[in-house]
Amino acid sequence: MAFYYPKIGAATAEQFFYAYPYKMNLINPGAELGTIEGWTVYDGDYKVDDTWELREGSNFYFYAGTTGYSRLGQDIKTNTYHNLCIDSELVEVEISYWCNCSGPTVDGARASVDFLNEGMEVIGQGVGEIQYIRLYESQVKERFRVPSQTRTIRVYIESIRRFGTSNDGYIDDVEVWLLKE
Repeated sequence: MAFYYPKIGAATAEQFFYAYPYKMNLINPGAELGTIEGWTVYDGDYKVDDTWELREGSNFYFYAGTTGYSRLGQDIKTNTYHNLCIDSELVEVEISYWCNCSGPTVDGARASVDFLNEGMEVIGQGVGEIQYIRLYESQVKERFRVPSQTRTIRVYIESIRRFGTSNDGYIDDVEVWLLKE
């Protein structure tokens, strides 16, 4: 099967796929700054807590407090070489995070993503499954196909309270990877 690879001058996307998987840069992905710096609150409220280690070696994690639904997001710009690969329509994004929730019948956490074009218009979305993991050190990975013309990937982490007053969908150490499909 032949694939169409976009070009920049003499360069094609095929020449840059060797660099995949590629870890995208997030600011404060594990709340280790002790704040939510680098993230934008889109819904509800988020804070940082350190009551226990959500993941070994990690001091802080994201905690939604008492809000029923909370969502934090961060924009990641793609670069010219990513765009070549993205426009070949052979790229996925993987969002991984560590979570601990209050159990299968109560609160949960998930990751989702918006794909934005150059004009910052949403051209695609991906919504992960709500996780109800009650074990420490549980890593979750969600994969979504990246639409052609994506120039910004907006990553969200979400905590969903289903019962009680505390939103116990805890999230830590978020990573975003571009992968060749």
